[in-house]
Amino acid sequence: MHMVHVPFKVSLLFLLLSVPDLGRCQFHGHFNFIGFVDYPYPEVTNQIIVTSRLKCSSICLENKDCYYYDYCEAESSTSCFLHDQHVNASILVTAGACKRYKLKQSCDIEYTNPCRCPANFGAERCKYKYDCDGNLVDWDTPSYQFTRSFPNNVGRDLLCEMGVDNGGWIVIQRRVDGSTDFYKNWNDYENGFGDLATNFYLGNYYIHEIVKTQDYELRIDLRDQAGNWAFAGYRNFFIGGPGTSYTLDESEYYGNAGDSLAVQNGMKFTTYDRDNDMSPSNCAVSFKGAWWHRSCHYSNLNGLYGMNTSKGIIWFHWKGYNYSLKQTKMMVRKKIRHQL
Repeated sequence: MHMVHVPFKVSLLFLLLSVPDLGRCQFHGHFNFIGFVDYPYPEVTNQIIVTSRLKCSSICLENKDCYYYDYCEAESSTSCFLHDQHVNASILVTAGACKRYKLKQSCDIEYTNPCRCPANFGAERCKYKYDCDGNLVDWDTPSYQFTRSFPNNVGRDLLCEMGVDNGGWIVIQRRVDGSTDFYKNWNDYENGFGDLATNFYLGNYYIHEIVKTQDYELRIDLRDQAGNWAFAGYRNFFIGGPGTSYTLDESEYYGNAGDSLAVQNGMKFTTYDRDNDMSPSNCAVSFKGAWWHRSCHYSNLNGLYGMNTSKGIIWFHWKGYNYSLKQTKMMVRKKIRHQL
């Protein structure tokens, strides 16, 4: 997380990018335009460089003492100036270089704190939403596909999941039916296979290249044959590069599916043609699924579809060894969110 420091100068605020509990929002908070301001004026010596007015709104909303902001557009940059409720109102003019906006508040009646959600943001609590590049976006932004270039000179299509836990998740594995064969070799699991619209594995090379750039978290969504959902989250997630055989490194489990990945932690990836596990036999062969096997598994999400044995799509701590899950989705996300 990056900290932005702006010294006090009259009504300018010290910016903290951590968000306090501000109550539940029933409606969205909005900023109303109230007039123009000419800069510089004597009280102001500091500014925040922003990329959009939406970013200025979000920074103001993240400060409990911010009630106004001035948004200034220039050819070379856009700037933001934050103010508390005691801002000097006498400096407003009919035309000027900057526009001043005032927070319009709305709250559930059972809460006394101001509801401070930006327009088009919300959910049950005041939450912000980010895309897969870490940019602040409108709450109703749908999931989408995008292309990213990698060091091997391949432009890879990626799926950004925006409908789960504030969005911003890059999907690295998904299974929705049995139409795609997941019993594949090392090369296939290194480079990826399948169709983003249905079943696919992104590829260990590409997963590593994504997560090595910054701190990432992992979320695994699971669906049983009756349609019930559960999930396992890991606040820290990394896999090593080709030289480590894509060794798994995860920690800080949370969720309601149980931690069936812990026993796999620290293990290299194993396929039927590359045995890196600790079993006398090849676990990927024995259980028909490439995975970070130890000897052998508590989870096997690349196992055989519809096979209600330990060779199936297994998450032991939720459904046991002899229950194959109907759907899975593995996703990674940059750890840059402001959690509420």
